Amino acid sequence: MKGDSVEAVKGINLIVMFGLELAMLGSFGLWGYQVDPGSWVGWALAVGLPLAAAGVWGAWFAPRSPRRLTLVPGVLLSLALFGLAALALVVAGQPVAGSFMAAVAVINRALALFWRQW
Repeated sequence: MKGDSVEAVKGINLIVMFGLELAMLGSFGLWGYQVDPGSWVGWALAVGLPLAAAGVWGAWFAPRSPRRLTLVPGVLLSLALFGLAALALVVAGQPVAGSFMAAVAVINRALALFWRQW
């Protein structure tokens, strides 16, 4: 039974990582819009920054990517991206959300490293 519990928590950690990925995209979009709200620049950044982040994620983190990073560099770079997204939230006027995202990202990436979830 204990092994089943660990496997369940591992699964939850993967779900949390997916949530962090979505939150990262939203964070970059929110910050991009906040740069110049209502203008074409704000809208371009609101769309362009998440697309750029998704491109980076797809190139180096997607399971089927030929350039997928190995465990340690992948976990560290993904933590850096999540950290930038948390900072984007803080700069966009959402310090509580940014702090929460940063804390969840550190815990999630530490568990991913420990369990070799890559």
